[in-house]
Amino acid sequence: MEVRISKGFWLCETEMTQGQWRGLMETSPWSGKDNTKEGDPYPTIYVNYEEATAYCERLTRREL
Repeated sequence: MEVRISKGFWLCETEMTQGQWRGLMETSPWSGKDNTKEGDPYPTIYVNYEEATAYCERLTRREL
């Protein structure tokens, strides 16, 4: 089966932590949500597609 990827995508070696997200985006979209552990080592959650794309774009610019 052939697959065509029509949009760019980013891939990290590990899941994105809340500390990484906050360090770059200066926001905490998970804050105050039910059943959520908060702290730098925990995974980033409650992020929509647009926010995730913005994160990847900022990270790419910083890494260049």
